[in-house]
Amino acid sequence: MQTKELTLEEVKKLELELLLFIDKICKEHHIPYYLSSGTLLGAVKYQGFIPWDDDIDIILLRPDYMKLMKVLKEPCGDYRLLSIYHQKDYYYPFAKLVHTKTVLKENAKPIKNMGVYIDIVPMDGYYSKNIIKQTKKYKFIKNMAVRRFRIQNCIRGNFEYMKEKPIKYRKVKDIIYQVIDIISIPMGYTFWVKLLDKKISKVHVSSAKYLGVRTGNFGMKEAFLREDIIEQATYQFEGHFFTSFKNYNLYLTQKYGNYQKNPKKEEQITHHQFHAYWKDGNNG
Repeated sequence: MQTKELTLEEVKKLELELLLFIDKICKEHHIPYYLSSGTLLGAVKYQGFIPWDDDIDIILLRPDYMKLMKVLKEPCGDYRLLSIYHQKDYYYPFAKLVHTKTVLKENAKPIKNMGVYIDIVPMDGYYSKNIIKQTKKYKFIKNMAVRRFRIQNCIRGNFEYMKEKPIKYRKVKDIIYQVIDIISIPMGYTFWVKLLDKKISKVHVSSAKYLGVRTGNFGMKEAFLREDIIEQATYQFEGHFFTSFKNYNLYLTQKYGNYQKNPKKEEQITHHQFHAYWKDGNNG
């Protein structure tokens, strides 16, 4: 059972606890990781969370990501790893480390064991030639995953995700997508996520000239020359030190543009759509 709802500050405190746990595990098992997205942006600009956000993301190269999936196969104390490799009803193309003393309710389809979490994202390789073509190659699979995700939420009466930017197709392609939508109903959403994961992980990171997050929404903005992004440095975040990209300026500029400029006041809001609670018997 759930009890009182967590405040923003309580959520941030638990997320930091999760990050410290991951940092400890990664050091023990010699697994390199990188603070990423808004977490790295927060570390660079504020030495902590972006004031109006409650997000923690880390990136691992695919081999290191898979190693971490094995290391955290079983729950460890107050922490549990959720991924498509660990739980049948899980449907995100990246893992989440959750705090087991909490329960989290999202607008999306419920996932068993979901609690306050941090995102753990794989970084995959690209062949050295025609990186744009390789990005488009799996666009169909990714689009099908997004379509099934939105359809499943509409079935549940949640139309929030339909307000997001629509996927654009040509008329003939749209008909094809709709036909496949119908045919693939028994497969569910997770089928497409697992297929995407299988396809994009085929390129060996060790021999790839380019590295990128191939499951995200930023496309080419998250693809970098290996030698430009692979080196690590240490950054302060909420009074602790964590690793990320040494060339943080390249990463943040390519992904966000002028990251030093704050968004408009009305845009300074968290993008998470959830409510988090302590489980019955836990109050922090």
